[in-house]
Amino acid sequence: MGHGKRTWKKLWSVLLTVALCLTILPTDFVKADSETVEAVPRLQITTNGQVDQWNTGVGQGQWFYINIEAYDLKDVGGLDFSIPYDTDIFEVSDVYVGDILSDEKVLSDVRKEEGIIQVSAISADGITGNGSLIQISGYLKDDAAVGEHTLKILLGEWYDTDRNTIDIQRGESVFTVKEGTGQKDALEFAMYTVPGKYEVKKGNRIHCVVNCQNTGKLAGGSIVFNYDAKLFKLLKITPTSELKEKNVVYTVNDNVPGNIKTSFLCDQAINEDGYLNLFELDFQVTGNYEGDVTITGTPEGLVSEDLEEMTGKTMALFLRQSLVEEIDENNKMWLEPETGENSNELKLALKITSEKGVAAGDFKLIYNSDYLICKEVTVDDGVGKAGGYLITNEKIDGGQVSFSYVDPKGNSGEQTLLHLTFQKSEFIYDDLEFVLSGKNVVDKDFKDVKLSYVPYTIYLYDPDATESPEPSQTPDSTDKPETSRKPGTTDKPTPSRTPGSTDGPEVSQTPGGTEVPQVSQVPQPPAGQDTGSDPSLTGEQGNGSVAGDMDRIGYTYNAGSLSYMIVKKAGTKQGEVFVKKARNKKLTSVVIPKKVKIGKKWYKVTGIAKNAFKGCKSLKKINIKTKTLKKVGKNAIKGIYKKAKIICPKKKKIYIKKYKKLFKKKTGFRKTMKIK
Repeated sequence: MGHGKRTWKKLWSVLLTVALCLTILPTDFVKADSETVEAVPRLQITTNGQVDQWNTGVGQGQWFYINIEAYDLKDVGGLDFSIPYDTDIFEVSDVYVGDILSDEKVLSDVRKEEGIIQVSAISADGITGNGSLIQISGYLKDDAAVGEHTLKILLGEWYDTDRNTIDIQRGESVFTVKEGTGQKDALEFAMYTVPGKYEVKKGNRIHCVVNCQNTGKLAGGSIVFNYDAKLFKLLKITPTSELKEKNVVYTVNDNVPGNIKTSFLCDQAINEDGYLNLFELDFQVTGNYEGDVTITGTPEGLVSEDLEEMTGKTMALFLRQSLVEEIDENNKMWLEPETGENSNELKLALKITSEKGVAAGDFKLIYNSDYLICKEVTVDDGVGKAGGYLITNEKIDGGQVSFSYVDPKGNSGEQTLLHLTFQKSEFIYDDLEFVLSGKNVVDKDFKDVKLSYVPYTIYLYDPDATESPEPSQTPDSTDKPETSRKPGTTDKPTPSRTPGSTDGPEVSQTPGGTEVPQVSQVPQPPAGQDTGSDPSLTGEQGNGSVAGDMDRIGYTYNAGSLSYMIVKKAGTKQGEVFVKKARNKKLTSVVIPKKVKIGKKWYKVTGIAKNAFKGCKSLKKINIKTKTLKKVGKNAIKGIYKKAKIICPKKKKIYIKKYKKLFKKKTGFRKTMKIK
């Protein structure tokens, strides 16, 4: 009996121990299969494309680039951090706001002070996702201490939209400074993309332009471009029209993939005060990669008109590449171009191929209705012959074409489904992408069929079909181009073409209709004068179509002495307008405002269209208030007063430099005019 009691006591003791262990086990341990640990927000420094270290080092006097990236942010209501740097090492030139802080719903403040960069931001809606916070660029000092240096992020207060403190992981970057020749007084070269996109994916094309600022009396030299041949394929490299005007002789050596050397020698010395575009390059993105990628250009063997040696700073183009799902060539839907009747017409054939055979599916084609109008959709004759049929939606315009496909046999192989005809707007100044998608796609046994949906892009800058550099010759082995003569000197030409800008759209007339009488009489300023006020505040009704159709590309709005044209719809956000023309040819001065209100929507003023002020002989002053001007069209100021003044917005140094790139010879700008 005593033995039985001891046995029960031992058994109860074991059971109690097991129960106690279960009660104290962590919840995460018990539910490991059903719950995942939430990612912790973190910050990371990348320097010249490298996360941890510049493997090859950076020479004294060389260019540097720093990107502060954020990962796994979720509902961040406010943030604050700073980047201290050694002023004996770094000479910081510019600090740019990244994609996260540039969102219109985020209010940010970036301050560059001696030895420190401070950043703060708030957002009522919360900042969520991954992306760049700020980008810092500049040069290492000529006498920067050789060796390893560390950059750190100092965190301030971070909180969510409910004002709860957020824990942030922070990274740091170690890099090496090596001995260099120094480039403090070197010519400044730069690369930029047109039309200004730095997010790329496999299959994209990149149009790059290389320019030189304050060229002095540069007459020739070489530029060596380096890129990852696994990620990029060179399609074309040519001198710009501006460089060709110098009667340039150039050669290209592209024998080594990932390395291009182009050499040039001009008949005249290049002595522009502003920017001169030198070369244009077209690349195809061939690799599938996630992260930052770089294309660099290193000037070599630069010579003056007296064939004296000159130095140039290394340039770099930073791109962010995103992974794309690999295309299954045997199971895909795609678009192919067909011959159109005119240059403004685009015809496409929509095709499908499948090994399993598609018996049914619902599909959608999305396109940019701001610049494209779908005029016609027809079903290919082969669909009916194969025993299938298509049902398209009645409304084919408005940015999408939807259709359902049924083929009871589920025929395999390639098949054309639709033929689509689009009308292109004459105001296109961006790449246009068509996106395909599908759902409920099954075979004849009602099993799911997975297709790859291949996007199709109309590129604003499309290289020749040959897709090969021309000419492809081997330059002289020496860095300095050979010459038997001394390049001549000429007077300084007018400021050269701007980086990152193209001519504004030609706007000889408003598309889609004629002007209708104004609702109310527009008060005119005294002859020869602009009111100087923002026309958006006058409450005037402009010309164009009916009020309900204002927010459309090409709509013309009259206010004061100027006429504006919409080039980007506002939608639910802020759109864009160009100054189309002066309504009074006898103007002596004009104010270009920051923005214009058309109907109930606001539009930024971002350009001056072709011929806008052409023939305004008395126009002596153009006062530019807008800070978002990015395009000035051909002959926009041709024939205005020869000593006219173009007044830039506040913080003049920034905008004088920026707007000198826009007002070039092609716009009608003359050497006697001033930008100040």
